[in-house]
Amino acid sequence: EQYLENVADAEVQFLDDPALPLSHLQYLLRHDQLVLPAVHALVVCAEERDMRGGVLIDELQRRSLTGVPCVESKMLSLLDATHRLLLHQMSAWMVHGVLDDLSHHEFFVRDAEKDRPGDALSLDGGAATRNSAVPIHEWHSRFSLRVAMLPECIPAAVAEKVLFIG
Repeated sequence: EQYLENVADAEVQFLDDPALPLSHLQYLLRHDQLVLPAVHALVVCAEERDMRGGVLIDELQRRSLTGVPCVESKMLSLLDATHRLLLHQMSAWMVHGVLDDLSHHEFFVRDAEKDRPGDALSLDGGAATRNSAVPIHEWHSRFSLRVAMLPECIPAAVAEKVLFIG
């Protein structure tokens, strides 16, 4: 949004005075000259390595320690957005028992039954399973942790408690 605002401001200035030199445009977009390549490198890396979930959060954390204030600020804002999403998923799981991650598989709690192809929706998905009276020991074995999706900022002991509470 900030980049679009900067480009729109530059457009207005160049429409008002077409004789402005190209160096003026470079000056107006000087912060973006550092930020855009850093964000592009992050996107390319995330796509190449298929980063999702906790791995992406860890990469954003690592890239936010650059020492370049505008790049650091942008990476921290992206990190903040991913943390908000993680907290939303955790609260949906712990408060309502709903896994809000059915299509992307990025949350560190997984439903083994929904990961099997062809199964019906279950307790948190709306429709009942084949056997609505699921024994408690089967319910506990149905959900597990995806350790690969666990960000470094959440210790394994905390993840186990999140799994248990949900």
